[in-house]
Amino acid sequence: MNINANSFHPLLREIQQLAAHMDQNVLAGPLLVRSASPGFAPSNLQLRIPNFFDDVFQSDIECGASAPWYMVEGASPKECRYALIHALQHISLPRHLLEHLRSSIDSAAIDEIQLGKLVHLLSHLPANPQLLSQVYEANMAAAIPSGGPIPGDFYTPASIVRQIAEMLELKEGSLYDPCCGSGAMLYSTALSLPHGEQLSLFGQASDTNTYQLCQINAILHGLAVDLGGQPADVLNRDLQNGRYFDYILANPPFNLSNWCEGLSPCDERLKYGLPPRSNANYMWLQHIIHHLAPNGRSAVMMPNGSLTTQQRAERAIRHGILQDGLVEAIIALPPRLFHCTRIPCCIWVLSKARVPGATTLLVDISKANLSDNHGIAEAPALVNLVIQHRKGLLHGKTDWYAVVTPEEIALQNEMLSPNLYTASPPMLIEPLRQNRWRFMEVLHTLNGMLSGLSIVNHISCWGNLQPAVYWKQEPLLRRYHVLGGISRKMDDTDSNTALVDVRTVIHHMFLPPLLEKSVRATSKEIETFRIHPGDILMNRTSETVEELACCSIATAELNAVYGSFIKRLRPNNASPLHSGYMAAYLRSAIYRQEVRKVSPVYTTRANMNLHRLQKISIYYPDASMQKQLGETALAVSQFYNTCRDEALRKLLRQFIQLLIEQYVTYPILCSQQEGVDKQ
Repeated sequence: MNINANSFHPLLREIQQLAAHMDQNVLAGPLLVRSASPGFAPSNLQLRIPNFFDDVFQSDIECGASAPWYMVEGASPKECRYALIHALQHISLPRHLLEHLRSSIDSAAIDEIQLGKLVHLLSHLPANPQLLSQVYEANMAAAIPSGGPIPGDFYTPASIVRQIAEMLELKEGSLYDPCCGSGAMLYSTALSLPHGEQLSLFGQASDTNTYQLCQINAILHGLAVDLGGQPADVLNRDLQNGRYFDYILANPPFNLSNWCEGLSPCDERLKYGLPPRSNANYMWLQHIIHHLAPNGRSAVMMPNGSLTTQQRAERAIRHGILQDGLVEAIIALPPRLFHCTRIPCCIWVLSKARVPGATTLLVDISKANLSDNHGIAEAPALVNLVIQHRKGLLHGKTDWYAVVTPEEIALQNEMLSPNLYTASPPMLIEPLRQNRWRFMEVLHTLNGMLSGLSIVNHISCWGNLQPAVYWKQEPLLRRYHVLGGISRKMDDTDSNTALVDVRTVIHHMFLPPLLEKSVRATSKEIETFRIHPGDILMNRTSETVEELACCSIATAELNAVYGSFIKRLRPNNASPLHSGYMAAYLRSAIYRQEVRKVSPVYTTRANMNLHRLQKISIYYPDASMQKQLGETALAVSQFYNTCRDEALRKLLRQFIQLLIEQYVTYPILCSQQEGVDKQ
């Protein structure tokens, strides 16, 4: 059977299917023996070597490099297990690894038929270390139990690792991964270098299982790695202490708690302070900075929360790192990039070659497209951006990156969320202007469907009304004062006070009279958190920015309170803005733009706090237009809630969306553009 480089893929798939159901250590045996026999040819092309179980092994001259593999391939199904153990002893493996594999294979429950099939297929696989490592890594993925510990490096797509390597401009030198897991990031990076260039590989694995995985994976890739001689928790026992590396890549476990069991307060890695026991993110950053050579560079995967955390110790450490000029770039990544977590991630690019006062590149590609293999489609531009900044050739800001000074970062409380610094993408006026015909079409259809009903008067009048020309702008909190909600577990039954929750706020422009949730509340709590007409209920947290800081307006006195994930905005003067108008405005694209401007790239959940609310502006027209918009929005909303005709409900939703677009968003954009033109 002749196999060439272009025809082995079906064979490889068959091998992977068999391997997926095997114990990792049983699979590692034939893969390692096969990798140690690069000159192997199928058995029908070889002379038989009898008595391969004899104590005296054939000489190297007679057997050649292929002999260990022949021992396995030539064994009967019943003898294959023992042939495998015997063959492993004749290839160069660390003693502890050999003992581990021999013990595992000897005690494992093995399907002899399946093992025999695997050996037969491997016999015809081209001699290529990367093919064997591909089989092993596929088996690793299948072996990780749901909810079990996952080596983060293994689940970092190889395409992303290559892009990061290009950012760091890797050349010959030393490469270190302090949480190397299976070694996938190390090996993928090492193999991406141009032919002739080599990296010395170093790492540390936290437990025996990943330590063995990393060693086996290295051998299958044809590489050598220094893991410090044994497994150990790197944060508490640094096996590479005293060594400094040219490059460091890491995808550490995010938000690791209870991590500092054996850490000394005098540990020299703690230059910038001791991170909180509840979160090791800033310990990983300090560990990596400590191990960088004088001109070393590093790229570290971190959760987005590391960019904006306000925990006192973490803020102090971030301040020190920034003061020393170590942060070369921050890159906010698209969601769903890593298979093992939904937590939004970023890359910290760190460099010891920089000086205090140097600028930092902040890049927001959280909305970027992903390629088919989970790489970033815009990667070439991203890599070029980082390199241009390193050369001092990049300045200014766009809607996806900003080059900022330490002073600019200080003005943002040293938060490193890129979208706090990038330019807001412009909202285009022309598409909204062209949408006018669609608004008139929906209006005409509704006039016909609602003929004879009182609601039609609130709709038909907009056929002749022109948008307001003059708009005022002021801070949101100049008009409203804010109070957080009741901190109490909500129930569905056996509670006496209705409760407004996040779901209600997100899905209702106006608060409904009947609420699904309830809570046990004291009379004082009811008095404090009772909802009055004109109150704005805003959700302060959400999984996405598009559902963050949504607002629902109270139109009547409610015997209800609101939960701790809600903020109440209550009008604070004698001439408030029309509450119905505010319901419409707070569902507009203009308001969503204000929310996005002040919200950092998102952690596990997006959050709107008082500091961010203080930066939000609102826009409003004259009182007459406010009243017209507000009364229409309320009337249509009330009619919609009683309507059972789904086609009509769909048209009513479109009408409200287009009404807000044409009479709020569009005229405000025109007003803003006029102000720019006048300047």
